[in-house]
Amino acid sequence: MEFSQEKTQQLARADLSKKGSVDDGVKGIIALLNAHDDYYTTSSCAGRITLLVVPRTGRKCDASWLYVSHDPADADAVIAAMPPPPNRTGTADNSIAGIDGDVWLRQESAILHVAVRTMEVANALLIVGRRAGFKHSGVMAMDKRIMVEIMGIDRLEAPVLINGTRVASDDYLRTLVSAANAKLERNAQRLARLEQELRTICATTQHSKRPEDSEERRMKEAL
Repeated sequence: MEFSQEKTQQLARADLSKKGSVDDGVKGIIALLNAHDDYYTTSSCAGRITLLVVPRTGRKCDASWLYVSHDPADADAVIAAMPPPPNRTGTADNSIAGIDGDVWLRQESAILHVAVRTMEVANALLIVGRRAGFKHSGVMAMDKRIMVEIMGIDRLEAPVLINGTRVASDDYLRTLVSAANAKLERNAQRLARLEQELRTICATTQHSKRPEDSEERRMKEAL
């Protein structure tokens, strides 16, 4: 199928994410990319902080959120979302009702998946992403499409409840939330830089004619 047809079909699909809409922090970036003839987005997240039940099955699709925010988290709200201690009367284990797994506090960076028309376009977008600070970005070939994954480096993961036993005090949870918020703020600054870079690259289709810098030459040699 021709790229323009794929783009039309993709952008017409319903948003099947848990949230069901684009995060505010990436709306400008998504609009810029989808308005350009050479790009379209397939998924995105602006970055978030979650209190997550990781199931014993280990399957991501079985995970559930106790708390989620795409903005700086409120420590009191995170503490309030923690499962209550188990009722040990008459029980032989540490299980908590409704919790089948361990609980983690996580901060995740922004991530975008962008389908591109050509490898040349993929290379240009990858350079822009890395220049903005998204160092874990890369190019993938998926379902006969060329995809660019733009992903940041900011991440925090810490277990706060293991086998029904809480391993993080309120004070430690507040420390974790503060650290997660600091990382999420750096993530937001990188998104702002990315949007500014994209305004330049999307304003013209002649970006490939400007002189290459050292980063561009290195990237082309690596691909």
